[in-house]
Amino acid sequence: MLTLGYQAFNSMTGYYLKIVLFEATLVKWGNSVGLALPKPIRDGMNLNPGDKITIVVDNDKI
Repeated sequence: MLTLGYQAFNSMTGYYLKIVLFEATLVKWGNSVGLALPKPIRDGMNLNPGDKITIVVDNDKI
C-alpha cells in the first residue's frame, strides 16, 4: 500500500487541508465492483460499512 500524506495551510480560508494519497483495491461484488479502503484510512476518517462517501472524478481520475 502506497501512503503519502501532508498538510497544507489555505491562507484564504485559514484552515489546514490534510491530504492523503493511497492505493485501494477494486473488488468484485456481485455484478458490481466495490472499493476496499485500507483500515488505517477507515479508522482515521471514522468510516463504517454502510456510510455514504463522495467520490470526485477530475480529468478521468478519482
